Amino acid sequence: MMNNLVEAIDKEASTLPPEFQREVLDFIGYLHAKSKRKFDPAWLERAWGAAPDFPDRPQQLPLSDIQGL
Repeated sequence: MMNNLVEAIDKEASTLPPEFQREVLDFIGYLHAKSKRKFDPAWLERAWGAAPDFPDRPQQLPLSDIQGL
């Protein structure tokens, strides 16, 4: 399956101008590097902690309390 996908991408990319071929290769490189990284489920908490002055999101009213148009 993966070989077919790589072959299809290669076939499509080979018809593109060289600058677009480079973009396709860069994107494939990005996907490859991303797949090698370990996912950290606590990334959001760390990012939120880096900006402690950021206000919390206001609580949304229940849908039953919202007036229609």
